[in-house]
Amino acid sequence: MRGNIPDDLTAREYADHEHEIRLFELQRDHVQELKRLENEGKIAEIKARIEAGNANRESQERIKQKELDIVRLENKWLRLPITIIKLPLYPILGVAFCICMARKYDPPESFWRLLR
Repeated sequence: MRGNIPDDLTAREYADHEHEIRLFELQRDHVQELKRLENEGKIAEIKARIEAGNANRESQERIKQKELDIVRLENKWLRLPITIIKLPLYPILGVAFCICMARKYDPPESFWRLLR
């Protein structure tokens, strides 16, 4: 007996058996290679999705940051007219503060709100 093959096989039968074994081994290797390639393809697809998601998130963060910058800039420009309007009010409030201090009187909270 050769391995797990009976001795009563002819040379032709033995060659056919060896051929079948080799064929099954090749099919097994082929299927394993296909599975490996499928897994690599799935891994590559997942990595691509992760990268696309990260790029999208970073892009959204940059957009939000730019929007915040625009809002800050608009707020600065909106404060300018208010400051121009309040500018003549500051000397009057300064005189009022001096009077309050001379009389030893603390100005009310509304006075401090006007200065802001």
